[in-house]
Amino acid sequence: MLAILAVVLMGSMVLSTDERAVSILGYQLPMTCMFRAITGVRCPACGLTRGFVFMGHGQLVDAFRIHPLAPFLFALLVQQVIWRTVGCLRRITKLRKAASLFYER
Repeated sequence: MLAILAVVLMGSMVLSTDERAVSILGYQLPMTCMFRAITGVRCPACGLTRGFVFMGHGQLVDAFRIHPLAPFLFALLVQQVIWRTVGCLRRITKLRKAASLFYER
């Protein structure tokens, strides 16, 4: 789970966006919303990718304008990455302590 969250976070910093689409290295990525592709109507999640990319570049106002939940969900994502990383480090520390007790005998 931590790896997925980290990839999303890093992707938001690597990708670039404008009002219409997300791109990487100048190549425009295809629209990924199947609901919008089929119906032509925006779904409740439309704009979240662009909002995350705007947040990854520190553009809070643009992210909020594209999708009002994007800044809050991005903050939740950052919090989860930090929380899960700390949890992993704590488990590693516990394992090292247990291993050192086993090898001291």
